[in-house]
Amino acid sequence: MTPDPVAQLAERDFGLKYLYPIQRLVIANVLEGADQIVVLPTGAGKSLCFQLPSRVLDGITLVVVPLLSLLEDQLSRCRQAALPADARAAARAPGSAAGSGSGPPAGSSACCTPRRKRWAPRACASCCAA
Repeated sequence: MTPDPVAQLAERDFGLKYLYPIQRLVIANVLEGADQIVVLPTGAGKSLCFQLPSRVLDGITLVVVPLLSLLEDQLSRCRQAALPADARAAARAPGSAAGSGSGPPAGSSACCTPRRKRWAPRACASCCAA
């Protein structure tokens, strides 16, 4: 039986021995280059759906979250998983505690709230052009 590289990465980098079918589907779609909107209940594994692909794909993973508390939680989770990340929210100025101010480096995650979505394309464009 051929080893499953997604399952191997999930176990090696995140300590997970099992992926839910919806996670596998979303991750496969992302790895094939498809944009994804993931709406699942709390605890259903949405974070892994972007964190795992961001480990292997070039470029920036853009994550839009509805609340500042969730934005800070995602930023913390990315950093705990040793994923480079930056965040922006309408309530925070660039360079504040939630982000470095310069935007995320290529190969990382950019998290923002919907009210700061204007920042995300510029940050992604400047990071991808570098």
